[in-house]
Amino acid sequence: LSIAHNVSITGPDPFIDGNDAILDGAGAAVWTSGLMIPAGASDVTLQGIVIRNFNNGVEISSDGGCLILDGVWINSCDNGLLLVDSFQMDVDLDNSRITGCETGIKISDGANNHIHDGGVSGNAGDGSRLEGSKGGADDNLIEGIQVLDNAGNGIIIYDGCGNRINGNIISGNNTHETG
Repeated sequence: LSIAHNVSITGPDPFIDGNDAILDGAGAAVWTSGLMIPAGASDVTLQGIVIRNFNNGVEISSDGGCLILDGVWINSCDNGLLLVDSFQMDVDLDNSRITGCETGIKISDGANNHIHDGGVSGNAGDGSRLEGSKGGADDNLIEGIQVLDNAGNGIIIYDGCGNRINGNIISGNNTHETG
């Protein structure tokens, strides 16, 4: 499989069964995100895909909708999962893993998003990071995620208000700190 540009998922209810396919961005000059989910895509399901070596493994920029990652492994990306200017997204990590990235999950300038289940571990920086540059990351919920053994913070909120962290297992993070 050879793809020269970003993969963008649009339309209602797309389902992609990768059957253990690998999206590998190694050496890609223009292709910066493994999968992009723009405004208009709703009820997206990705199953059995490995996404690696991108600036952003999965990038979401949408208002409303659901994304289910079922058995998806995202690794060796700058951001494993990036929500930028996204509002009211429900992201179910199901039995997926985000590992070996700089930042596992990053929410930037979005509100009322719900990210739940799955695992974020072994990343070089923060497991989950909420921040804003134009506005804020407000009223987001991170729930039921195993956030383990990340070199930076397990979950950090740099900006925003009303964010909630609920029912996560957070252990073994800040492994790069000494003293």
